[in-house]
Amino acid sequence: MSSSNSKTKKPPSLTQMVIDELPDLFYCNLSDEAASHIAEFLSNLAFIFEGTRFAQIRRYHLSMIPDPPPPDPGQLDLFTDLPPS
Repeated sequence: MSSSNSKTKKPPSLTQMVIDELPDLFYCNLSDEAASHIAEFLSNLAFIFEGTRFAQIRRYHLSMIPDPPPPDPGQLDLFTDLPPS
């Protein structure tokens, strides 16, 4: 009976395994030099990823902004003549 349970139980995903191991990675003993190199690598990785996927990231964030309400015709628009800053 336990063999049927082991067949139905899904193994953890790679993402879940990495998340489970993160505390161990962050709190293990590292030299100052190793910590500096890892921080630099992660920063560069984030910059490269954001640079190559900027349009997608921006599109996603813009899609999360709710549409502005329609303008109220009874409300005066006081700032139409100002130049853009």
